Amino acid sequence: MNVFVKNSIRCFQRDEGRVDMNTKGIIGTKITVMVVAVVVSIGLGMPEAKAIDLVKTQAAFKLSYAQEAVKNFFGAIATTKKLVASEPGLYEGALRLGYLYGITQSYPDSVAAYKKASSLKPEAVEPRLGLMGILGRLQKWDDVIQEGQNVLGIDPHNLSALSQIAGAQYTKKNWAEAKTTYNKVLALYPANLEMKLGHAWATFFEGDKKAALDEFNLILTVSPGNARGLAGWRASSAKKKK
Repeated sequence: MNVFVKNSIRCFQRDEGRVDMNTKGIIGTKITVMVVAVVVSIGLGMPEAKAIDLVKTQAAFKLSYAQEAVKNFFGAIATTKKLVASEPGLYEGALRLGYLYGITQSYPDSVAAYKKASSLKPEAVEPRLGLMGILGRLQKWDDVIQEGQNVLGIDPHNLSALSQIAGAQYTKKNWAEAKTTYNKVLALYPANLEMKLGHAWATFFEGDKKAALDEFNLILTVSPGNARGLAGWRASSAKKKK
């Protein structure tokens, strides 16, 4: 997997952690506060929440996060699966299962869980972004792009979706398409170094070494010593052997 795709996935993973309220290394009071926040959101934001056992749901989330904090991921999965089995309409449960299956590399189960979450809340981008990350790990680049377009249909400026789409296009060697997507990100985030590097390398692989060299020079101006920038600068400035 190339470096630009890895960085795109890292970008998603940061979002995934916030979306799923990932509590790596967090125990005690912080877990309790976060679980209460989930349960309150369930109670206030869902018409069907009256049927949910809030005490049981809170306890299950608390236990699941505590298990994850000590890297007992399969225990966290078992706890969350039990909760989802008793509360099949619980969006947050399906979303968390997608995340937990992903970090244990149970990718088919992760895909199914994220799709379940999407079916429960079709306008939510969280499970779609999660699904994009898993599809990327499976190297299903066309599916990554398609799911990314689904996200952009809901949130046209979503940075994670745009970054992952660009990474997929880059991996497929669709240089022009990748550059178009990189430009969309850079219009919103002009200082995004990873997108600048992706654009510069795509320009290089298109065969326009002069333009690529100009881009790498600008990158090295603001990020002196950047390893990928230096590699691109050397490749772009190298003369053809006679």
